[in-house]
Amino acid sequence: MNRKLWLDFGWVLVWVIGLTVALLVRPLLPSDETRYVSAAWEMWTRGDFLVPHLNGQTYSHKPPLMFWSIHAGWSIFGVNDWWPRMVSPLAGLGAMFASRLLAKYLWPDRPEISRLVPWLLTGTLFWTLFGTVTMFDMWNALFAVIGLIGVVRAVNGKMLSGFAVLGIAIGLGVLAKGPVILLYTLPPVVLAPWWLPQGPRVQLQHWYLGLLGAIILGAAIGLCWAIPAALSGGDAYAKAIFWGQTAGRVEKSFAHSRPLWWYLPLLPALLFPWVFWPRLWRGGYALPDRYNWQIRLAICWWLPAFVAFSFISGKQPHYLLPMFPAFALMAAARLVKNRPFGQWDQRIPAIFVLLIGLVLVLIPVSSQFSPDIWADVKGPFWLEDISPVGGVGMIALAILMLGWNKSESIEIAWKMALITPVFVALIHLFVFSAAAPAFDLKEVSRLISTYQKEGKPVAWRQKYHSQFHFLGRLIQPVLVVKNRPLKEWFADNPEGIMIMTHSNPPEAGSKVRFFQPYRGGYLAVWGAEALATGIEFPK
Repeated sequence: MNRKLWLDFGWVLVWVIGLTVALLVRPLLPSDETRYVSAAWEMWTRGDFLVPHLNGQTYSHKPPLMFWSIHAGWSIFGVNDWWPRMVSPLAGLGAMFASRLLAKYLWPDRPEISRLVPWLLTGTLFWTLFGTVTMFDMWNALFAVIGLIGVVRAVNGKMLSGFAVLGIAIGLGVLAKGPVILLYTLPPVVLAPWWLPQGPRVQLQHWYLGLLGAIILGAAIGLCWAIPAALSGGDAYAKAIFWGQTAGRVEKSFAHSRPLWWYLPLLPALLFPWVFWPRLWRGGYALPDRYNWQIRLAICWWLPAFVAFSFISGKQPHYLLPMFPAFALMAAARLVKNRPFGQWDQRIPAIFVLLIGLVLVLIPVSSQFSPDIWADVKGPFWLEDISPVGGVGMIALAILMLGWNKSESIEIAWKMALITPVFVALIHLFVFSAAAPAFDLKEVSRLISTYQKEGKPVAWRQKYHSQFHFLGRLIQPVLVVKNRPLKEWFADNPEGIMIMTHSNPPEAGSKVRFFQPYRGGYLAVWGAEALATGIEFPK
């Protein structure tokens, strides 16, 4: 591959390799990935493509676009395990292509910026790590970037088509994850008087009329699904999709409630290694003027959304992903200006990589040669199965980074962008591979399917997130028995099967039917015969 072709599209090859490693090493993770694929599976088996269900109950937490994309692949390839794990990464890949196109629109005479933007996303730790996970945020990232492409088209005089693109992006974003798409797309348009380039390109009254039209178009696209789904799903489902999952999340989150400042200390880790790279930050920062309206636009994309998510009670790191392309645009615009050389430019990020490598070497080595150190430490049992090879690889990478210091900024940026994919691949191969048995629920899910086909009631002792449904291709619901005494339940269901989690492995002679490591503990399958052994079940 020649140099120009590599710089233009080498990041696609890196994406393919990274995704392949993740698919081969890491199972679908409970409970988020397994829950979402199970929702698609239940829609598929029910033949109901309007209202998602989980364990036989309507599921209002997410709209159906990702589920539909899974169905599309199953229609072509048949029901399989690999296609559901492709849809979100493909959306992330699309977001990188769209970000490159957006950079071309913003800097038509600076092709080096658009060439660098997808590399910077590839080299951002959380973007690449999360880009292999089956969740909704990469879809929002894709539609946020497409919406901003429409905005820039409107700036360039194509008002009708530009706001039509924005409206379609809003509508698809609503179908992907609900009205949260507005937090990424509306602030840049509303704040246009601050960033619009000088000149008679845009009249504000036309601009805001275009925005109104885009919102109406987006709402119409979303309502094409929401109205029939509400009529089909019943009053409770209708109330949930029109109110509970929007205003309810803002006012008081039902999950992930965290303090106002929670995102701030996370940013350095999420944006690693760029936050720790002095060359990116050298030269100081001043508020961009009108001639740098592109940077002002990126600020209006990033900052209001960040503030809004900080005030919303429910917080998760992946909610910020659709803003990462804005960071990549700002960083690329700085790096194409050759930053002066500094002796700590490579040392600081190399030190962080070195420290992580040392930790990943010391954990398995100390557990093997000095097990007493870990005797009183409560942690996942699989930590001792981590191979030190991954840590050695990171130490070697840190040493290699020190030799990159004397090239131009843009040249080093392309090399720095490879740190994260190598880092993530090493984590998958030598850390996630050790943890995989504690997260892989295929065997127990198939066992549940066998019991259900035999007509035996199968129950779960905790809140059920449908982690077994797709993996076991279950058709019947799993019973949820949280508070009822087990002796009573087994008395009424002598052929019943109870699935439970435990802190320790079952004792010898307990007549457990199946058990496996599960996260930091164990998962076990019990029949009524276990009661005769006198085992003390958790309440």
